[in-house]
Amino acid sequence: MDSVRWDATPAGATIASPTSTTSTSICFPASGAYSVTLTAYNSSGSNSSTSVINITPTPHPTITQTGAVLSVPAVYTTYQWYNGLSAITGATTNTYTITGTSTYGIVVDSAGCPGGDTLTTGPLHVITVNNIAGNYWIAQPNSSSVVVNSAKPVDDALAITIFDATGRKVLDEKWDAGSYSKQINALSVANGLYIIKLSNIYTAAVLKWLKQ
Repeated sequence: MDSVRWDATPAGATIASPTSTTSTSICFPASGAYSVTLTAYNSSGSNSSTSVINITPTPHPTITQTGAVLSVPAVYTTYQWYNGLSAITGATTNTYTITGTSTYGIVVDSAGCPGGDTLTTGPLHVITVNNIAGNYWIAQPNSSSVVVNSAKPVDDALAITIFDATGRKVLDEKWDAGSYSKQINALSVANGLYIIKLSNIYTAAVLKWLKQ
């Protein structure tokens, strides 16, 4: 073999070293199927070999945040979420529910091509923490308030009792009948997990609240 030549079709591919006898790099203009041909020459003539290569573009997922949920389009083969540089165990779907402010990232795979994105999340203010059979849920509009919501106006007044993670009662409130929500303001408790119990003589429900 005295010399070689690399060629690619259709037109548009850029071949870095079209006469290299060892290897070359080819930049393709877009995804699709390309024919790559290597022709070898010597004093007796030439011989060629052609292979068809399917080019897949590098994926570029974009993370979006809705409340406490991060997501990317559900169009990739695999997903892995990261908190900083650390992979999050079990976070291998196109969504991930965060618990605080950090820099989160994701690496996806599309037909063997990896790609990723990162997002630094802001403070979690208005978040839905729990929903009991679609009847009650909680939102945190700011760091010192919590709102308990109902899918329909409450028929009878409810007692609202809040307990910390140790079971200590930290607050008693009353939710008057006829309203969809009850906002509790000036709530001076530390960040952490709380239990909110709603009750009267007819019903009772327990909600989990992660104060942030």
